[in-house]
Amino acid sequence: MGRHNHEVAEMLQRAAAAQREADVLCAQAAALVRPRGRAGQIRDGVVRRRYAALPNSVPLARAAVARLAVRAGVCPGRLDGIRLAVSEAMTNVVVHAYPSRTGAIHLTAALTDEALTVLIADDGIGPRATPRDPGPGWGWPLMSGCCDTLSITRRGQGGTLVEMRWMIDVDSRAQLRASPPVAAEAGRA
Repeated sequence: MGRHNHEVAEMLQRAAAAQREADVLCAQAAALVRPRGRAGQIRDGVVRRRYAALPNSVPLARAAVARLAVRAGVCPGRLDGIRLAVSEAMTNVVVHAYPSRTGAIHLTAALTDEALTVLIADDGIGPRATPRDPGPGWGWPLMSGCCDTLSITRRGQGGTLVEMRWMIDVDSRAQLRASPPVAAEAGRA
């Protein structure tokens, strides 16, 4: 069992490193194809995006939230958990929310003095088991292990809302307010 756990830990470390590299590449590519001063900027500690429920949206959302978390002074280990939870929530929408049509993913991430809160919503079928998909698998427990609080609810107008929260060190936020914005946040990376 010990060797298995070690192999799993190594795989997770390699996956986290690959994820960080992919985030950088996606952010650079996105900066090349969008006009400056629009999507991609973080204004007043809030990120709002609408993505197509497609696999290529996952790394874009992950990178946007990661940039905001970096601004908050989140440590690298905690940042990996944030990336993983956002990836999982986005992937759940891509795979499960729209079984017979395309749809949208709505992402909002916000910094307060105490926390980073990420909301990922869809207008799909909502959390339910189907014969093809018997119910929650590893994703929800994985997300729960990565964040301080996790809430998954059925939206009144249809779809699912995932709310994840990570507590942020107040001293880190004070430093953030005193520091100038990073060039990469303005799409100049």
